[in-house]
Amino acid sequence: MGILPPNTKVSHETGTDTNYAHDVGIIYLPDDKGVIALSVFVETAKAQNIAEKLIAEVARTAYDFFYFFK
Repeated sequence: MGILPPNTKVSHETGTDTNYAHDVGIIYLPDDKGVIALSVFVETAKAQNIAEKLIAEVARTAYDFFYFFK
């Protein structure tokens, strides 16, 4: 979850295989705003690095939504 704000507490487990990249984790929001449980599975086909970037962007989007808008 590489594009979350610095010092964001995260517990997660990543994995990859020939066709998929996945990350399952918990993101702890600051200021007692809550906790996000997130699971992302992406078919990698030919682009593992793009799949990993997509997972990071999904995590950041969830963080921003629940921190700033909820």
